[in-house]
Amino acid sequence: MPHEVRRASGEAVPAGGLRVTRLMDQHAFLATSSELVPGDLVRFGVSHPCTAFDKWRAIPVVDDAGVVVDVLRTYF
Repeated sequence: MPHEVRRASGEAVPAGGLRVTRLMDQHAFLATSSELVPGDLVRFGVSHPCTAFDKWRAIPVVDDAGVVVDVLRTYF
C-alpha cells in the first residue's frame, strides 16, 4: 500500500496514482500514473501484519520525518 513519495529534495507528496499490481518475495511491482524519478523513495504501509512480521527479524520504527528511531525485534 503506497502512502507517500519522498523526493530527493526531501519534499513529501501523497502517493496518489501508485498501486501495487503484483508481489514476488520482497519485490513489489507498481503501476503509476504519477512521475517517479531516480532518488524518489516510496513509503509503503503493511496491508496485513501476517505478511510482514513473520518474515522480518528486525522492524525499523520511523518518525514523521522518516528517520529510524528504534528497532523492534521479532521472534517467530
